[in-house]
Amino acid sequence: MAGSVLNPGSVLKSRYKIEKVIYEGSRVNIYYGIDMHMPGKFWAVREMQIGAGSPAERASLTNKFLKEAASLSLISHPAAAKVIDFFSEGEYIYIVREFIPGTDLSSLMETRGEPFSEEQAVNWGLQLADFFHYLSQKKFPPVFYKEFNMGNLLVNQKSELKLTDFGLARIFYGDTGLGNIAHLGACEYAAPEQYAEHPSFDMRSLVYILGAFLYHAVTNVIPSPDPREFRSVKFYNPSISPALGGIIKKAIDPSPSRRYQSLNEMKRHLASCLQANKGKSRGEYSLDGGNAGNAIFVTLAAVLLCLIGFIAYYFFLR
Repeated sequence: MAGSVLNPGSVLKSRYKIEKVIYEGSRVNIYYGIDMHMPGKFWAVREMQIGAGSPAERASLTNKFLKEAASLSLISHPAAAKVIDFFSEGEYIYIVREFIPGTDLSSLMETRGEPFSEEQAVNWGLQLADFFHYLSQKKFPPVFYKEFNMGNLLVNQKSELKLTDFGLARIFYGDTGLGNIAHLGACEYAAPEQYAEHPSFDMRSLVYILGAFLYHAVTNVIPSPDPREFRSVKFYNPSISPALGGIIKKAIDPSPSRRYQSLNEMKRHLASCLQANKGKSRGEYSLDGGNAGNAIFVTLAAVLLCLIGFIAYYFFLR
């Protein structure tokens, strides 16, 4: 990023006092800031440079930012970091959002050196399915999902996902209409139809994005949109249940017509998969009669029979 990061103690908009740098990048800096108007409140402040160009071009970009940020501030969902404020100062534009104590999934996976558990991944998948459905109802365009990746997904102290720093791609790249994002560079989970000569994007594209995320979460591998290079999740992680493996395979099918046709349909299957896994972990529905519930029942029945026998002997047969 041209220029240096803000020093601790710097104040933006006569309100946000910078405490420290959270992230320093080539185009974006993120700070931890104190709200001087609301004592005790802390926010994440994202700084982006408007860039080169004529004064008219920079003014146009600033206006686009303010318009887009206004729409982001209307998003109210548990899986999204709430946008609090947005403004421009000099050559920079800023978004102030909810600060999420936690770690992003990309860093977590790198630290772990292995995929996330099936139960954890499915729990996150259910959260994201609900969030994607919410966004689809709000009619957000395909380019909105460019920034959907593990680096922008934070995990809070309750193991809940929070999507952060999202939805700004079209400020810099423009709206892409029906979904063509080929010119945007790396988009980790984009559906194949978004790269097509005649691109398309609908609910089934969101199903693919969610399926690709789950694939990545349980394998630590980003699925290739090329079916010739595709490998099942069990190739990388043999412990994955057939149920989840089947859900992911269906969700990321290259043909939209063979995927789940809605997020709600996929969500129902994920919920069933999660319930089945919880049942297995508790030993429910065991066919060998060896689970803890059956053992307790048999023990109590044996004690009761012994007690009845003792009473019958003492009062009637002695």
